[in-house]
Amino acid sequence: MPRDKIRLSAASVLTAGLDFRDALGGPGLELATDRLALAAEQSLSQFDETAAMAFDGLGAQPTPERRQEAADEVLASALGQFQVANTLLAASIAVGEEGEAEPSALDESLQQLDRTVAVLAVAPPEDPPSPDSATEKGAVLALCNQLSKTLEELTKRSLDVVTESITGIRDGGPKPMQDMWDWVKEKVRSDEIGGRLAKLGLRALQGAVDLLNRVVPSERLAAVRERVERLVRSAADGSPGLATLGVVLGADEAARGCREKLDRSGLDPGKLGAATGELVELGGKHAKVMDLCAWIGTAVSLAAPVTLFVKLVIPHLHLILLGVHVLLVAAVVVIGREYVGTSNRIVGRAAE
Repeated sequence: MPRDKIRLSAASVLTAGLDFRDALGGPGLELATDRLALAAEQSLSQFDETAAMAFDGLGAQPTPERRQEAADEVLASALGQFQVANTLLAASIAVGEEGEAEPSALDESLQQLDRTVAVLAVAPPEDPPSPDSATEKGAVLALCNQLSKTLEELTKRSLDVVTESITGIRDGGPKPMQDMWDWVKEKVRSDEIGGRLAKLGLRALQGAVDLLNRVVPSERLAAVRERVERLVRSAADGSPGLATLGVVLGADEAARGCREKLDRSGLDPGKLGAATGELVELGGKHAKVMDLCAWIGTAVSLAAPVTLFVKLVIPHLHLILLGVHVLLVAAVVVIGREYVGTSNRIVGRAAE
């Protein structure tokens, strides 16, 4: 499976990175550097291939469910590539490619990459509980309760990621939102960077940004921008409220519409029970996707300090990272609205 390939690619860089750290200051450093660079080259190729396969296989009119699967694969690739970028840039700092050597700079990046490898492991799907569908009334009640729970948890998980990204935006100081959308389109140019590991790290960073851009289709960007900017403005004095995000994701409207569809007699208890199980499964999938988004936010925050050494050569790099935080909020909104729409369709099929 693509997710397994992504994990194995990241794991190969982790192994090479650990060997590289052990070789610092020793006679085997040159060989360890070659191995780390080779593992990085191979992983970047694998990440790009996985993302291309995810979207190229969608077809002309992909179903929402297939788009969700593709987004999951691309987010996993983006996460892997961000963490590989951080590891390579930290390794460059550790040997002093662009300045004074700081061997301890690699420790945190390797720890984060190790955790990422664990996050990317594919867990077997859990069997949804069997709801009480003996009677129509009991089945409707169970479905309504599960719908409320699914939409509430979906909104809360999205809020956690959005809040962290908005914190990252604030940490960068007051910047116009318009500029942030423009910055994330800028390319990370490494032509003037001499270090081999630094060049690879910046290439990985650019690849990760490109992958994240693919989660937010260009044809939907205008509508998404308005919603994202509303969220950021609402968080001027704190995190955006749950109610605000619920409106942005369309969760409140979906809940009302679903209850209207179920407000009649003659419904099939079996179909209602099956829909309840589908909503449980849908919530589990969304939780895993938001875990990926949360880890990407952490990786972007970690990238800020490990890219400081190239600030003189690429002065706009920290602005690109600020733009990535905005892009991540946009991705959470796009994904959230997709999942809300899927929950609506599940209930609609059950009420037919």
